Amino acid sequence: MIVSLTMLLMAANVAAYVVTIGPDGTIRPDVAWAYGLYAANLIYHPECLITHMFLHAGPLHLLFNMLGLLTFGLQLERMLSRGEYLFLYLASGVAGGLLQVVVTPNIPTIGASSAVFGLVGCLTMLRPMSMIMFFFVPMPLVLFSVLYALAAVFVIESGAFTHVAHAGHLGGMLAGGALALLYRPREALKGLAAVSVVVLLLLVGYWMLVGGP
Repeated sequence: MIVSLTMLLMAANVAAYVVTIGPDGTIRPDVAWAYGLYAANLIYHPECLITHMFLHAGPLHLLFNMLGLLTFGLQLERMLSRGEYLFLYLASGVAGGLLQVVVTPNIPTIGASSAVFGLVGCLTMLRPMSMIMFFFVPMPLVLFSVLYALAAVFVIESGAFTHVAHAGHLGGMLAGGALALLYRPREALKGLAAVSVVVLLLLVGYWMLVGGP
């Protein structure tokens, strides 16, 4: 019997959370600084490129990331080989983590969210019209992905500090989309066309609201 990689990754994340939390249920600061991803740690402990993906700040951080992993991971496992899926997860986590380091070089980045957003980016390219629920509102995955990417760019450009690694999410999503083009170019090009149409429609809508005659 072949064990689901999604389930194995979830188990690894949960196990890491259990052994790294303090009495209050949040990650111990010494663990975050030792195994989280930030500029100085990257130089002396490059393994933090991987270890940071399996650390979580608290139970809600873990819960939401695992829900995302379960939702998007199981779908992608049916489309990709095990090697493609695992590389997608890890490469997206690394790419997103590195982009976050550029934005916040001295703050430890932790969490599976960059890797999970890599799954989102890949699935957006392969199945753009898949329906998801976002705050109880049904919408096509391609619309969610474009809206989130635009919001992330706005937050990053504004220079506002938040406890959410928007740059990491964006980097993971872009890496996942790029790997979809590598893995399944014919399908992914159709997804890219869908993304382009949504972006164009949003720009036209924005122009009509604020810049039109």
